[in-house]
Amino acid sequence: MADAHDPPDIYADQVALMTTEWGVILSLYAILPHVPVEIHDAAEAQGVQTNVRVPTELRGIVRLSHGHAKTLSILLKRMLKTYEEQIGEIPIPAPVIARHNITPEDWA
Repeated sequence: MADAHDPPDIYADQVALMTTEWGVILSLYAILPHVPVEIHDAAEAQGVQTNVRVPTELRGIVRLSHGHAKTLSILLKRMLKTYEEQIGEIPIPAPVIARHNITPEDWA
């Protein structure tokens, strides 16, 4: 049974990133379960700008120094590359690739 002093166990499927002169802020969100996300993503994949905001719930905020954020990004990339070598490629949906201008060089 969880103790009142246990850290929260957070699931997030969305993140908003912000950087300041002091550090990096990750705002963690989860899409509310009754929203048909596939409709929104399918429209964007067809090049249709939906201008529909998907309802989300803020789950938590993580604040990191720039150095900690950089180290975390390197360690995450290394961990995910090892995972892909063992299990196979982790697909990224086309709408996400387009929205964030992700290129193959970003994962090299």
